[in-house]
Amino acid sequence: MFTYYERYYSGANLSFSALIISQQSSEEYVYYYEDDNYIIMKQELFASKIQGFSDENLESLKLLNDWNKEVDLNKCVKKTITNRKPDFPSYSEIIKESIYDEFNLSDKENNVFTHYLTTDLKGNFIGYGSIRKTSEDYNYFAFLVLIDNDKLDKIHFFVPSNLYDYKNEFKYFKESNGWNNNSNAFS
Repeated sequence: MFTYYERYYSGANLSFSALIISQQSSEEYVYYYEDDNYIIMKQELFASKIQGFSDENLESLKLLNDWNKEVDLNKCVKKTITNRKPDFPSYSEIIKESIYDEFNLSDKENNVFTHYLTTDLKGNFIGYGSIRKTSEDYNYFAFLVLIDNDKLDKIHFFVPSNLYDYKNEFKYFKESNGWNNNSNAFS
């Protein structure tokens, strides 16, 4: 169990921490329960001390992650450990154009920040980002999924109703758009 703290998310006035559980790790890989291994909490921008998670949060996360039980790798997703955020694939300009179209943006009035998050077993990927309208003090926080890596017109967007509690919405969004991280498929 560990905490991740984002003091200031680029382009948006967002600060948050996440309490995360991984089931197991090696030199190369981390194993975890997808969608159930984290809790997110809003933080004050540039805070010198972050707000801690409640005992209730800790216990519910432990329960979801079979805390103090034998590790069952068949329930886990396996991901390569990296020290830097990977870049979007080379067609990131097509993705950016899709974002501008989806949210009716003009290039001169907005700042769009995008980041790669993860890939499923079929090569589809999830990215996330924020859109800051410079004419207003307004931010979106959007997730996007490329459902078919060979068909760039298959980009689906998700804007959570609550940035700090979207786990169930996001899980449903991935399932309804063909996301596949079948834990039994890794070697």
